[in-house]
Amino acid sequence: MSDDGKKGGPKGAFPPKTLASTPGSQVFSNKPGMMRLPESIESGRRSAAPEAPAPRSARASWSPPSGAAAPAPSSRGALVKGQTISLTDTAISAMPSESKDLMVLHEKDGPFAAEVRILATRLEEMRTRLGYKSFLFTSPGEGDGKTVVASNLALVMSEDSERKIALIDANFRAPRAGSLFNLDQNRGLLQALEGKFPLSQCVARVLGRNLIVLHAGGTHQNPASILSSPKFKSLLAELYQSVDVLLIDAPAAIPHADVPLIAQNVDAVVMIGAAGRTKRAALDKAVETIGRTRVVGSVFLARGNKGTRKKRAKG
Repeated sequence: MSDDGKKGGPKGAFPPKTLASTPGSQVFSNKPGMMRLPESIESGRRSAAPEAPAPRSARASWSPPSGAAAPAPSSRGALVKGQTISLTDTAISAMPSESKDLMVLHEKDGPFAAEVRILATRLEEMRTRLGYKSFLFTSPGEGDGKTVVASNLALVMSEDSERKIALIDANFRAPRAGSLFNLDQNRGLLQALEGKFPLSQCVARVLGRNLIVLHAGGTHQNPASILSSPKFKSLLAELYQSVDVLLIDAPAAIPHADVPLIAQNVDAVVMIGAAGRTKRAALDKAVETIGRTRVVGSVFLARGNKGTRKKRAKG
């Protein structure tokens, strides 16, 4: 990420105090407020009878808001041949770093952690009602906080011992998951795709959590060539079948082509913005780039108090 572009990022950077958002595909405001489902989903939930959760192995279908054109169906690709990844079979154990960006570990009952838990509840509602289980996190520009949101959300959701969570760092331009979770830089997504190691030896299980992390494995000069490859799609499909919720930390939506390539393989997209910093025009452009019917919500990160730390959290 741009000022995330420095490898590993500045240590001790504090994440924003609060999360905020507006419904996806609608008006985007820079004012704080917690994420909620798009209006079409909210109204459907109030009027429709409860539905049985979709099978975990099913590909969630997207129901666009009223009047919106349905997106073209996406293709996950066939499952990679071999054993499905199990949290107990991973070869690597990981311990989260001391980075203050992982705020839910340092202030687990603080306001930031509380709002991350609300966001987790919103995504769980989508999983239960709509069958969505894979979510991509992106933003209009670099440094808006998408890594902070995705990482903290993964830690919170994986507190449930009955819910398996996977966090994938698919940002080959400025990866951060490796440093945030103290992972072996030589065993990651790139190495799995290159066949240097089996996938089960590249994902790491976070100690004390029902969470596996697959970091990018380094930067790459041409991320689009990787993200459009059948191997990448098959790898995502294998992880998708192995967990209950799949969270993908992606690069900025503009100006690169990376995000649309990843988005076609996930159920939904969450847009991250920085309150008072992200321009509405840029946010609209990012949403249009992905497709308005794919964005289920937007989260705005409010900056911390001036007296706390001048550095803003990266993502």
